[in-house]
Amino acid sequence: MFQDITHDELKMLIISAVSEAFQKFSPLPPGAEELEILLRKQLLTSKEVQKLYGISENTLRTMRSRGRGPEYSQDGAGPVYYTHKDIIEYIKKYRKKVYES
Repeated sequence: MFQDITHDELKMLIISAVSEAFQKFSPLPPGAEELEILLRKQLLTSKEVQKLYGISENTLRTMRSRGRGPEYSQDGAGPVYYTHKDIIEYIKKYRKKVYES
């Protein structure tokens, strides 16, 4: 079957088959690429914080209005931005400790 095929043609067939296999069986679960991109960003919007850390936009808005919650940056009435460090520090600060008896 492959007797009349050139080396370059065989190489292209293999590359094509491997590429097709990777597309069908992606090593990353759905949404993982988006999360990876968010992890690399320096500043996150409230919506991105919700996607990455599970703190809802509503909760963040309420905490800001009450002068609580993680530190954030905002230029005038523009969008609010959080850093990973500030979100993680806030989560650690309010984490409940469980003690074994």
